[in-house]
Amino acid sequence: MDNDRRRQFRKELHGSVESLLREAGVYALDAHGWLNADDVDPKHIGHAMAQIGSLAGEVIDAHSADPPKAFPLTACEKKMIVAQAEFEGLMNASRIAIGQMLFAADIDGELAAHFMSAMLLLSAASDRLRDFFVCAVFKRSPDKWKPADHQTGARIAFAKPFDDARTFVRDVDRSQLQASIKALPPLARAIARHRRSRHVIAHQIATAEGRRHLRLVDRKPVPVNYNIDWASID
Repeated sequence: MDNDRRRQFRKELHGSVESLLREAGVYALDAHGWLNADDVDPKHIGHAMAQIGSLAGEVIDAHSADPPKAFPLTACEKKMIVAQAEFEGLMNASRIAIGQMLFAADIDGELAAHFMSAMLLLSAASDRLRDFFVCAVFKRSPDKWKPADHQTGARIAFAKPFDDARTFVRDVDRSQLQASIKALPPLARAIARHRRSRHVIAHQIATAEGRRHLRLVDRKPVPVNYNIDWASID
């Protein structure tokens, strides 16, 4: 296939995948938060705020000034910038995987592979979302933050920082912030349930071929019947 035909094929493939994604209601991350090109969706204002007022954007503006200005950052702020960038990248990658999954809906092997990829990418994206939240609210590195009632060696549940944040910000005199924090724990627990489902499903897909071969080697050999009536089959 020459370069022109390859480019045309990629263009047609991309168009087909994008059409399937739009039909399924799976839109790009930066499409959320807006009612139209100019008006913010009040129900998803956080998405719009992240797009037009990110910490990374402030750093870029300072460095692009004439003359350039320093923009000191704390260690946690640096982690927030990285976590947001990785979250956005992982969400975009998962959307591509979902699109490929929809495109390969009738191809068993490819469908399973793209499905597993999308699940793993979404799980990783939720980790970055949690990291960002811990840094933003508790001003602690995600790998060092622990709840007040944490017991040494115990696993910290995915939704725990979102639950603890309600107590952490209860004295803040900003009703809108308190309402937002209060709404997060149910969403975090829903994400945690999906994460558990994704892990199980991805494991089932990833080990399917191995389990088939295990059944083969564990199965006792049986005689093969070579007396086949081919005429009756035809």
